[in-house]
Amino acid sequence: MKHGEQTKEFGLWLIDHLKKNDEYSVFYDHGNPQEDPTVVVIKGFFGDEVTNRNRLTNVDVMVVKNDKEIVLLIEIEENRMSPKKVLAIFSVR
Repeated sequence: MKHGEQTKEFGLWLIDHLKKNDEYSVFYDHGNPQEDPTVVVIKGFFGDEVTNRNRLTNVDVMVVKNDKEIVLLIEIEENRMSPKKVLAIFSVR
């Protein structure tokens, strides 16, 4: 399996799972943004400045409520050598 395929698969699953609730939007990395507008590059930063010095991670999946509030950020570790599949889940308020 190519890098990012599990992330894409999970992102598409979550979009399908939440499609009945139009209050939430799901965005994910590792796809083709020309084919799917929910494919985006999601970067997490600490603080207000956007620089490599304070970049925390590239996030794989983001759930947004009413296009205004980030409610969930997910970083998926696809490396089989790692004991964890989901590295971090955050609630941002």
